[in-house]
Amino acid sequence: MKLVLTGASGGVGTLLRSALVEHAIRVVDRRPAAGWGEGETLLADLGDPDVAAAAVAGADAVLHLAGNPRPDAAWDQLLPANIATTAAVLDAAAAAHVSRVVVASSVHALGGYLQRAVREPIDPQSAPLPCCRYGASKAFAEAAAAATAYGSSTSVVCLRLGGCRPVPPNAGYARTWIGTDDLRSLVLAALTADLRYGVFAGISANATSPFGPGTAARDLGWVPRQNSATYGELPEGTSGVLCPPA
Repeated sequence: MKLVLTGASGGVGTLLRSALVEHAIRVVDRRPAAGWGEGETLLADLGDPDVAAAAVAGADAVLHLAGNPRPDAAWDQLLPANIATTAAVLDAAAAAHVSRVVVASSVHALGGYLQRAVREPIDPQSAPLPCCRYGASKAFAEAAAAATAYGSSTSVVCLRLGGCRPVPPNAGYARTWIGTDDLRSLVLAALTADLRYGVFAGISANATSPFGPGTAARDLGWVPRQNSATYGELPEGTSGVLCPPA
């Protein structure tokens, strides 16, 4: 598989590195990304449509991780990084007839459900209800992905990722954490599953997860195996992956 990986220098890209190095990878980022072997590297801003077109040329698949990951980011930070860049990558992939794009969304796109008095478990395929501007930017990414999938030959899978860490750092992560092994197996499944479009929650099988099972097992063949409860009582902390209610 000829794979283009955007945002390789970020935290998620770093966790995925060992699972992806067997593929022919073109790494695209605004910052140097170490540890990716001798694959092709492109230092560029994907918000430029011409750059995006050059980045995805000849690819079988694109894993789009690039973006501003901060839940407290302002619109002027999110518009170029999360909206313009995602749109440019999706348009370029469709024009180049790339078979599959996997887009990193976020559980922040569903964060509003967790701030309301709703009965759990929450369907992980629910319509977006963001808890912040960052979540809204990911809701846009999902909508743009659907438009691409149903308007071109390019299929798209969106992953509503939780807190991607090797170990949950505090109790705030316990509900929506995704461990490294689960993250890697989820992304590999999303790159190869037979479907036109789909949105899936990317969290581990945490004992306190607010989400139901969804359709990931049926549509992707993916079942999470890790559980934040394995780590026992975690340190107190509120710096989890979801915004607190206003």
